[in-house]
Amino acid sequence: MNYSLARLSFSIALPFIGLFSASLPCSAAESTLPPDLDSYIESGMSEWQLPGLSIAVVKDGESILVKGYGVREAGGSEPVDENTVFAIGSASKAFTATALGMLVDQDEVQWNTKIHEIDPDFKLSDPWVTQEIRLSDLPSNHSGLSAVSEALWYGSGLTKEEIIDRLQYVPISEGFRYQFQYRNTMFLLAGEMIPHLVDQTWAEFLEAEIFAPLGMDRSLPTNVGVEDMDNVASPHLLGYDNQLIPVPYRDMTNIGPAGSIMSTASNLVPWLKLHLGQSEVPLLTEGTLRYLHTSQTPMWSISPDGAVRNSPFQLHSYCLGWTTESYKGLRLVWHNGNIDGMSAWVGLVPELGLGVAMLTNLDDCEFRTAVFYQIVDHVAGIDGDDQESQPLTRYENKITQRDEAEEEWQQLAASDIQPALDLANYAGQYHSDLLGTATIEVTGNRLTFVRTPEQTLELVPTAAGSNDFIGRHTNPNEDLRTGKVDVTFAVEDGKVLTLVDHSEGAPIPFTKVEK
Repeated sequence: MNYSLARLSFSIALPFIGLFSASLPCSAAESTLPPDLDSYIESGMSEWQLPGLSIAVVKDGESILVKGYGVREAGGSEPVDENTVFAIGSASKAFTATALGMLVDQDEVQWNTKIHEIDPDFKLSDPWVTQEIRLSDLPSNHSGLSAVSEALWYGSGLTKEEIIDRLQYVPISEGFRYQFQYRNTMFLLAGEMIPHLVDQTWAEFLEAEIFAPLGMDRSLPTNVGVEDMDNVASPHLLGYDNQLIPVPYRDMTNIGPAGSIMSTASNLVPWLKLHLGQSEVPLLTEGTLRYLHTSQTPMWSISPDGAVRNSPFQLHSYCLGWTTESYKGLRLVWHNGNIDGMSAWVGLVPELGLGVAMLTNLDDCEFRTAVFYQIVDHVAGIDGDDQESQPLTRYENKITQRDEAEEEWQQLAASDIQPALDLANYAGQYHSDLLGTATIEVTGNRLTFVRTPEQTLELVPTAAGSNDFIGRHTNPNEDLRTGKVDVTFAVEDGKVLTLVDHSEGAPIPFTKVEK
């Protein structure tokens, strides 16, 4: 690999504390895995400025590699090993789908059971969709919900119950069962069906029915309690000064079934075996396991990071909590995970009996995909491709765009540009059925947008005499992770009527509340 992060130079030396591995059948690992895998991972971690990585590889029912690389926290010396705890992000979705599959096998529910039959109070904005949406629709990512549904959970301060109640205010704007839309709120809804079916919450079901039988003794359904565990990796973001910043774990309780699980490489070994049909504890019938991995929603040519993908990747589809694709004649089943400062990957090649799980402590780190395909190419005995350079370039470009947006905001803030109205005219309370009450305050010579109890932004006008503003999160970590937000005020005859928040790529209108 000859791609460097010259612009993203990192001034803190990351000590490689060697390689930490469990007891393995060395001959099997040496004959199955790429001979240069260690050096490939070490080199890639350096290029991506990745502090730590933990990996598990299963082949034909045996774990042939369970190992840690690097450190738990940048600048520290505590090593990552196979038992280091990481957040697995959206790789949690497969656990939620598996839990539903287990309940189907137990005849507690059917995949085609309508949601309103499980929860009569359930309501979406479209009456027909409310009556028609079924259990299998929830983990298939084709609900039709607008992207604004994501604003309900991320930094909203809303509870799970409040989020589900407010789904009735989310437009069905992208076609029910028409096309792929990635909606975390649908997985929350899926997990919240469990207590309607059995006397357990989603978290309790996972702990008792999945973690315990599989021996996943260092896994948690959420990060609640992780502070009491040892050997835990710290999440990291890349700062504007190009240095890694350890950040706190985000409380994911309100979206748990979509992405809150904490686990380790060693704990994911039995999980890989389960989904490869190699488990000594088969929690699912063969038919249900096959159904979880079956294509439900075409994804066209969308890659894990949203970019267009070309050959050798074909037939991309979302299953139930998994993604499937054809790769050089092999059928792959996988899911990635990203959540503030952590990136994960769980991938299967059923016909090769191969499973790979990777956990990393850097935000949006697509190096995981390169490692996965490197292993797949070697095990399958096919010519390998450079799977790292394009994701690395996209990552560099994304950081560049983020930094340019910060520079633009700082320049606007320093220029003392005045908007169309006096600041006091914008101030007041604004209401959204989706997010509730927000407040615009005058702080010194600037507007402050208190968007939710957890998110406050400083606003600067984009030009003199304009009603368009750019918002910067006052929480530095939120700013690094989420980026800038476009905010527009609708004004008529000198009177502010509405505020429009563009943070989710779709407008979220707030109506100004009259005094």
